[in-house]
Amino acid sequence: MVDVIMFSNPKSGKNLRDKLRVRKLRDLINNNGRLYATQTFDDLEKKVSELVTKNPECIVMDGGDGQSTIILSLLKRYWPENKPLPPFGLIPGGTYNILSKECEIKNPKKYLKNILKLGIKDLSFREIDMLKITDNNDLTSYGFSFGVGGPITLLEEAYKRKKLKYVRVALMFARLLFSRVFRQKYFELFNQKTPLDIKTNIEGEGLNFEGNYLGVMAQTIKPAGLKISKTFYKADSRRGYFHAMGTQMELGTFIDYLWPFLRGREIPGMDLNAQTNNLQLTSKKPIKYNVNGELDLMGKPYFAEQMNVEHGLTMKIIQSIN
Repeated sequence: MVDVIMFSNPKSGKNLRDKLRVRKLRDLINNNGRLYATQTFDDLEKKVSELVTKNPECIVMDGGDGQSTIILSLLKRYWPENKPLPPFGLIPGGTYNILSKECEIKNPKKYLKNILKLGIKDLSFREIDMLKITDNNDLTSYGFSFGVGGPITLLEEAYKRKKLKYVRVALMFARLLFSRVFRQKYFELFNQKTPLDIKTNIEGEGLNFEGNYLGVMAQTIKPAGLKISKTFYKADSRRGYFHAMGTQMELGTFIDYLWPFLRGREIPGMDLNAQTNNLQLTSKKPIKYNVNGELDLMGKPYFAEQMNVEHGLTMKIIQSIN
């Protein structure tokens, strides 16, 4: 049996819809671990800080991609650098659940039962790199995705109708295409550029990409939200590296290339398109950025003039067991 510590986000969509869900998960774990469904960030931080002494065999996160950012970012504050992190389990409970989908976790109940029933040595794992994002406000986060510019506008619009998920995204793109024809305000909302000084290192060569960017993103996994997407096609082919992309092209031109971009094909007009392990962005004024689709870390906004993106850690994630 595996000794599990599980964190469940009480405000996740699934827990809000099913008030008994946390109790059901707690019953499944029974005497094989503990489930925490903390109501405040302070309580969550306290529980995470205690994990060093509890030495769990496995940490299971029941929530979305944003929850994984919070747990990892808190864990790295307290976990000794020379001590390997335990394996992680993922129960999809958020809005998009990109990370759990990447690990093909489709039957959460069966997945958790197998984790509890089998020993660690009998489980299979998938290793996924996580970015470490630091800014000039001393805010440090960990996640598989980072973005500035256009990705922020996309997220802000999507979260206005969060429950609609992919329907909302489809409606957004339809509205964007319509407004493009008539150059309406909605099109101009997305057609904003951010002056950035970008520095990176590619195969030992320091390079500078300065300009006015429609958007910049970095990821350690291929999908960009949609299941069919393989946008970051260089993401997971080299341990400790990630795929960074950025463009200064006009939005209308970018839309023309949107389908091949989503499918992971190289398109013209990408000023930055590289596999790297370090990315530094500097803006003359504070700008918003996101980590794993979130715009803040426990209430502290991602809003800074300088952002550094580098390889942070490698998660050992328990894979789905058939």
